[in-house]
Amino acid sequence: MALTGNKHADRGLRENLAAIALWRGIENPFGEKVASALAEYGATLLNASKVDQSLVPNREALDMLRRIHGGVHADIAVVASNIGVALITLGRVEESLVPLSEAVEVDRKVYGSKHRALAVHLSNLGAAQLAIGHLDRAENAFRESVAVRSALYGEDSAETAKSKNNLAGALTQMEEFAEVENLLRPAIVAFEKAEGDWRRWISISESNLAFALVNLDRADDARKAIDRAIELRAQIEPDNSSKAALDLQSVVGKIEIHEGQLNLAEQQFQEVLDRSLANLLENTAGLPDRYGELANVQFRLRKFAEAKANFEEGIRLETKRAGINSTTMIRGRLGLAETFVQLHDKVAAREQLTLVMPAVDALRPGHSQRKRAAELGAALKDQTD
Repeated sequence: MALTGNKHADRGLRENLAAIALWRGIENPFGEKVASALAEYGATLLNASKVDQSLVPNREALDMLRRIHGGVHADIAVVASNIGVALITLGRVEESLVPLSEAVEVDRKVYGSKHRALAVHLSNLGAAQLAIGHLDRAENAFRESVAVRSALYGEDSAETAKSKNNLAGALTQMEEFAEVENLLRPAIVAFEKAEGDWRRWISISESNLAFALVNLDRADDARKAIDRAIELRAQIEPDNSSKAALDLQSVVGKIEIHEGQLNLAEQQFQEVLDRSLANLLENTAGLPDRYGELANVQFRLRKFAEAKANFEEGIRLETKRAGINSTTMIRGRLGLAETFVQLHDKVAAREQLTLVMPAVDALRPGHSQRKRAAELGAALKDQTD
């Protein structure tokens, strides 16, 4: 067993390397022991946040395991999923789909339809699909994960509630906010009733619930949910500059916009962005959204030059991380197009609209971004410069 966590990471890595050297000296040709030691080393590197370094031993282990087991073995799924998670973390989301899909396919062959590993790997695959804007595929993966965990642990278990949270994330991007609330209310109850410390998951659920509630025009209820989320996060993680803590503050800014407190929201989003840039890597999930959130409120405040710069930086980062079809990209390009209109550059506005329309057309009918794009297109259609 690898020693994980910051305290024991270095010792664990040394032990992993010693094990690899030992088994390389014994197995000829290299076999299952070497592959297992490499996989353990890769997992330890990943847990120690040495994400890029984890890819080399994990890929070598995966190649060995495929050769040894003919492509079907539980360890193949675990290592493939670890590679996929590493790629997501490194901002190479589209690349992650291949190993994450392999993990799920292998799980189905090894376990059938009911196993915790399948539920976990479906969630990882769903997260990647969600990040690149494949919303229907993400929803399907998350719904299957909910079904697997429900069959294994029960509908009202904390384990099932974790998968419900993931599903709620997809439904949030699809703007199915009523269903999000219906998923998260019982999920929170499940966490509260479960043995052990589930405050982190309750905080995540309350934050997701707050975002849904503000979009359901229930700002007071949203405030209560986000306040609880922040309180619980502070209890378990005093550092207010972690990604999770900054995500919570972002939701506060969205509530302030809904309440018409635009100047306060701008201050909130600027602070969140500044702390994100000081504490997070450029390829961190959510960083493009931080730029987009600030740009959005600056647009509302008619600070068009500032909004343009922030929309453009968010688009640049999202292109590198998740490609051109994510909902973050859709919001960013439409916001930039609307900003160009205000800056009297309709040629640039039309260019942004043209670039984003394939992604917009993939959204479900009734999605607010489809309506937004249609209105912008109609406004630009007959205008000349």
